[in-house]
Amino acid sequence: MRTTLFSIATLIIAAASASAGLVTYDAVGHADVSGFVTFNLPAGSGVTIVSNSLVTALSIVVDGESFALADVLTSDSTVFDFGVNPPAIVNGAGSLATNGSAYLTLFGGFDGDARILTNSRFYEVLWVARDGSDVPEPATIVVVIATLAALALVRRVRSA
Repeated sequence: MRTTLFSIATLIIAAASASAGLVTYDAVGHADVSGFVTFNLPAGSGVTIVSNSLVTALSIVVDGESFALADVLTSDSTVFDFGVNPPAIVNGAGSLATNGSAYLTLFGGFDGDARILTNSRFYEVLWVARDGSDVPEPATIVVVIATLAALALVRRVRSA
């Protein structure tokens, strides 16, 4: 019985700390901005600061300035709102990238999405998650695993 309870607790803890996964966001809504960024997002809740070291792909052009994965500033961070699914990019904590001649910096936007600042100019964009980028809620995963574990426990108790 103790082993089963320990197993259930381990499954719940593992599910709660599970990675949310890869989410790709397209920057849309401004003629001078195009491209995308992909984050390997951890599980989170509310407004969460996520390290830019979790960027797995980046290809953004802002008013002729190109930014790629090699330009990402891994020591800085991006702010996400995990209260929506998929999590929304809402701000930056430092810059996202620099290509040597310009910085790609995120600031809180008026519509909830982070806007881009580059070369002293703001660009209002929407960060749209690509289809298939929906991230399962960590609480949902915990409930499913706990239910399966409880059913296994009931079955084991009945057969004993």
